[in-house]
Formats: sequence, structure tokens, C-alpha cells
Amino acid sequence: MSLTQIVAAFLAALLYRLLSAWLSRRNGQAEWGRIPFLFGTSVLVVYWLQPSLPIRGLDYWLPTLTLGLTTICWAAVTPREERGFRANAPALLGLLGAALLVALTGLINLPAGILTLAAPPIAQAFVGLFLLGLLIFISIRNRRTSTGKILGVLVALFILLKTPALASSISAGLRALAGQNTAGASALDIRWLGFSYLAFRLIHTVRDRQSGRLPSATLAEFLIYAVFFPAFSSGPIDRLERFLKDLRSPAPLDSAETGEALRRLIIGLFKKFAVSDTLAIIALNTQVAEQI
Repeated sequence: MSLTQIVAAFLAALLYRLLSAWLSRRNGQAEWGRIPFLFGTSVLVVYWLQPSLPIRGLDYWLPTLTLGLTTICWAAVTPREERGFRANAPALLGLLGAALLVALTGLINLPAGILTLAAPPIAQAFVGLFLLGLLIFISIRNRRTSTGKILGVLVALFILLKTPALASSISAGLRALAGQNTAGASALDIRWLGFSYLAFRLIHTVRDRQSGRLPSATLAEFLIYAVFFPAFSSGPIDRLERFLKDLRSPAPLDSAETGEALRRLIIGLFKKFAVSDTLAIIALNTQVAEQI
């Protein structure tokens, strides 16, 4: 994440907490709009943080596949009686709305720096989203949980993306489908933001489901856990059980908590942009640069 993205995410979270605390005092609620805010923000940040890629349309489809794969995994690890469409309709509609909203940005000229990805043609987006939605529908309607299949898919994707020769072959195939030159195909063409983090989190939920330790979670809660925006780009890996405990019982916002958050943010920014970047410049000599 860039400095601008970090500050923007922090300010958005802080403004929400202040607004939520004010509305909660007026309405007598525990915390107003917590789940919708975290769900909407986390879903949109998946698209916002995805870097631009040389393969046409891929920087839109990779974040979309992140959300689709997470939804299919939720269906695989959740008992059939708990994946009803009515109870999870807001989350499903929110996912569809976010994907369509980002796709429609291809019709307008956004200011530079707001969104790095390039939206695909609208017709392609509609067809792709329809097929992905159909796969999600089948997964939710499946009478049995299919943890073995989703585990195999996650492991296979991990091997394909992390093996340079295989990733280069996939890049060449995608370039050919997009009508682009395949001579420059490289494993770096498929920079799927946060996939390693996502895969480990989803594999954890599959293994916990297989051992009977996985707690019940709605689709919205599961998606927030999987793509939680403060941790999506760099972690850490967390357990669903502990995450749900904090999600459902938020700590009150007070001056001590705000001060501690600011202290951690400032220290983290100093380590990242002062210490880490300076050491990187020192370590990047001519020989290393040629190897990169």
C-alpha cells in the first residue's frame, strides 16, 4: 500500500468510528452500521489495491475472482441450512453491485490515481459475472459441503501461480485470448494481489471445517474475515473464531484507544517508509539491479 492509501484507509475508519459512536448514542444501538461498513469497504478495497497489469482486463478479473472464490469457499464450509439466499441476500447483492460499479468505471474518465485497474468491456463483464454468479448459485444450492474440492482448487491455484514456468504459460495463454503479443509473457503478468494471504485464510477455514472446529458465520462476516482491508495486503493470518469474537463485540472508541492507534500508525509508517525504504536503496547495488 502507498502512503496515500494507508492514510485514506485510516481516515475512513476513524470517521466511521466517530460517526458510529455519535449515532449509537442517539439511537441507543451498540454500534451503528459496523458490518455493512466493514463489508463494503473491504470489498471495494480489493479492487482499489489491485495494481495495473499488462494483460487486458486481468486487473479487474483477479479481484473479482478473489471475491467469487471466497464466496464459493464459504458455501463449501457452511452447512446447507445456514446458506439460505434470503439471509445472505444483502451480501450477495453487495458483491454484485461492487463488481458492476467497478466495471462501469470503464465508461467514465476517473481522475488519475483513484483506480489503477482497467475495467473490461461491459459485454465481457456481464458475461463473466453471469458465469461466476451461476457457479456461486450452484455452490450455495449444493446439498453437501464440498471441502475436498475447494481445498484442491486452492492448492492447485497456489502451485500454478507460484511456479514461474507455469505462471508464464498461463500468461501466454491469457495474452493470446486477449489478442496481445505472447512474446513478452511473464510470471509477473499475473500479480494477484493478496492471493497468498487469501489462500492461507481459506485453507484454514476448510481444515477447521473438516475437523469440526469452524464457527458459524454469515457470508458478510466470512467475506470481511477473508478480505479484511487493514490486513489484506500484508496480513497477519488470523483465525476465524478469534476474528468473529472481535467483529461481534467491538471495543469502545475512547481517547486511549485512539491514541494507541495513532501511535501504532506513526511507528508503522516510520518503519515502512523511512527504515525499510532506506535499507532497500542501500542494498540495491548495480549487480542486484541487473539480476532483478
